Amino acid sequence: MIKSSFEFEILVHGSSAKEYYHKGKNYIEGKKGSHFSLRMKNNSGSKALFIPTVDGLSIISGKEGSFKSQGYIVNAYDSVTIDGWRTSDDKVSQFYFSTPEKSYATKIKKGGNLGVIGCAVYKEKERVQIVEKIIKEYIPYNPQPYQFPNSGPWYSYTCASLNTSQPASIMNCSSALSASACGTSSETRSPQALGTGFGEDKYSPVTKVDFERADNVAEVFSIYYNTREKLEEIGVEFRKPVYVAPSAFPNEDGYCERP
Repeated sequence: MIKSSFEFEILVHGSSAKEYYHKGKNYIEGKKGSHFSLRMKNNSGSKALFIPTVDGLSIISGKEGSFKSQGYIVNAYDSVTIDGWRTSDDKVSQFYFSTPEKSYATKIKKGGNLGVIGCAVYKEKERVQIVEKIIKEYIPYNPQPYQFPNSGPWYSYTCASLNTSQPASIMNCSSALSASACGTSSETRSPQALGTGFGEDKYSPVTKVDFERADNVAEVFSIYYNTREKLEEIGVEFRKPVYVAPSAFPNEDGYCERP
């Protein structure tokens, strides 16, 4: 899914999951036991904070997601892939599609939002440097002390002062940076047949850095998942071809072939 300068998609066994659009929402098919990852891409010219959630929970803290949750930073023109629930600075517990009863959210008694994967994106708050420029008119040599007037040749230009609010604490991956949560409730639909489990450990080192987010969220992504059977019950059409945009340069080599 693409919104402005940001992309968010779900990878199943390393491949991008097909998204199906239905009544204003995007859906993917999940299969029990399949592992999946979250890939976040920043196509803008400055770093951004990505805050993903799974089943309404922050994937960093396991708490109910909000726009104030911790997240992952993705550098300009870079991307990051997150494979699971963060359990330490070095490891995550892999995501996989499970039964609702075996989902992580249900096991910690926070299973009210099964079936939705989301991500909020914040740009970095612009820092305005304080600059003062003094312009003084030329003063001819005068042996007598010169008294500068209170008005006239002096002009002062001062930019807005820096925002001194506390920065957000962020997780930073070794190769790029990543994200945490945007709690989005599931829509009213057929009973949820899938959840996201708490799988095996996987090495995934991060470091903590400071990041001052902008006042307002830039984009919010929501992708719903369920079994094929349950998605068909709400009207998702799997037989309808998924639109694939044509490529302007599929193979630029060679010359024109005669028809």
